[in-house]
Amino acid sequence: MNVFLRILSDFPLGLMTAELLFFRSFRKKKYFMARALLTGISFCILYAVIAQGYGSSASAPDIYLSRAMIVLIMLLSCLWLRFCFQSEWKETVFCMIFAYAIQNIHHNLYVNCRILAEAIFQKPFTAGTDALLALVMMAAVYSIAFLLIFNPLESEDISRLSGSRIFSISAFFILMTVFFIPELPESYSVTRLMNFFYYLAADCLMLFILTGMLKDSRQTKQLDVLEQLLYAEQRKQIISSETIDMINMKCHDMKHQIARIRESHASGDDYLKEAEDAIQIYDSSLHTGNAALDTVLMEKRLYCDRHDIQLSCMADGEKLSFMQPSDVYSLFGNALDNAIESVLEADDKEMRIISISVSSRINLLNIHIENYTVRTPQFENGLPATTKEDKKYHGYGMMSIQYIARKYDGEISASVDNHIFSLNIIIPLQ
Repeated sequence: MNVFLRILSDFPLGLMTAELLFFRSFRKKKYFMARALLTGISFCILYAVIAQGYGSSASAPDIYLSRAMIVLIMLLSCLWLRFCFQSEWKETVFCMIFAYAIQNIHHNLYVNCRILAEAIFQKPFTAGTDALLALVMMAAVYSIAFLLIFNPLESEDISRLSGSRIFSISAFFILMTVFFIPELPESYSVTRLMNFFYYLAADCLMLFILTGMLKDSRQTKQLDVLEQLLYAEQRKQIISSETIDMINMKCHDMKHQIARIRESHASGDDYLKEAEDAIQIYDSSLHTGNAALDTVLMEKRLYCDRHDIQLSCMADGEKLSFMQPSDVYSLFGNALDNAIESVLEADDKEMRIISISVSSRINLLNIHIENYTVRTPQFENGLPATTKEDKKYHGYGMMSIQYIARKYDGEISASVDNHIFSLNIIIPLQ
């Protein structure tokens, strides 16, 4: 019975529970439940039996044996994760050290609360009461950790992190929280209180470092995706520009051929008029003073005309000459794609309106894009969040706009007023 209660209140159960919370989104191996239960129970019983025989408290002469056993359980938990989940070693160690920090917070809260309660009531806890307190505090601490830490980090990619950095940080943390701690009395004292704050600070610092590594990895991944998207936009811009130029040349020649046919008094004037009107849209290229902007506006205007969208533009394209053509194409292309997607939701075709203006004032380039929107978007960090259900693979259009603006030391802002969405981009002119 004491062995069972020891399992409930001690180290392995807390560590493996935290590891499961962190690893729950990883791909599981075949017969996962059988693997997890068989090895997990074996580890817990092994620890409980050893602790029952040698004692798990940091009291001489078993202090070094106890700490070595903690490291052994950590290694065994890594083997347990590798046995149950499909993961790399660096992912396993990252998960283990993350879980250990959470378990360490719980353990120190539980131990200090137990010692304080025993000092107040002048009566030691029974094994059952001790186990119950441990479980209650574990449920409280792990629930908070799940809401604040584990759940927000579920979609993070550990595989992009540096393995050597993970291993070195993990080794340092284990040294600081396992081997470099003085022997402590079982009674409540100032020394034990200071030790509690030391552990709490070390654990919180480690969680801060590990979550920071994940966020840095996410930003690096986003930048990689943006660079790939921008490269694809650059190739698309070149192809679109060449295609539209070729279409305009052919349409221009066809207009002259139609004019010569009409001058020769050939029959079929109605047919010729219809053909002339059909190609008119292709031969009316926009001339803003920037070839890349002309290309994207021509491309989007063709789409807008087919879907009853009014696209108006007042742009001094020469003000964009300091920007790379691919950046101009990507910035306006993404902005117009978002605007088109928004106005298409309007059943009333009269409300399908998009306007663009590009101007300069006091050495600042001002790009302003407005469009009607049926629904008010949710904003994150001042920018509209994607409305797609799969947010992991969407939302890069607005990020791309922000990336390009900041590339030229600019900033973007967005707002919605009376169903009118406004996107403002301010870039300093050199």
